[in-house]
Amino acid sequence: MVGLTNFGSRLALPLVLLGVLLEIFVGATNSDVGFYVALAGVALYGLSTVFALITLPVELDASRRAKKMLVEQGIITEEELPYASKMLGAAASTYVASLLVSLIYFLRFAVWVLILFGGRRRE
Repeated sequence: MVGLTNFGSRLALPLVLLGVLLEIFVGATNSDVGFYVALAGVALYGLSTVFALITLPVELDASRRAKKMLVEQGIITEEELPYASKMLGAAASTYVASLLVSLIYFLRFAVWVLILFGGRRRE
């Protein structure tokens, strides 16, 4: 799933741009191909957002388990646990930030496509 997610997020912008170009050059023939290509780009980027959402609980749980393991294995002492907790919390928060950024970019792509293609009239 990681490969598909990376593929989708990298292909999203080129597909949206290709859709816009197709709309400009082929749109005069009443073809919706440009819109559907751009929509495919938005959908592919949506996969990366869904992936970030799915992996978020796993990563948050990994930080919780890591704190427990560090103490049980004797890698850190109880006195060092608050510092390790801060570090692991910061690491886990990067996944929250990643999800938020992915969601914002997804919404940006979706709104951009809807604005570009939403005002068109087909007869």
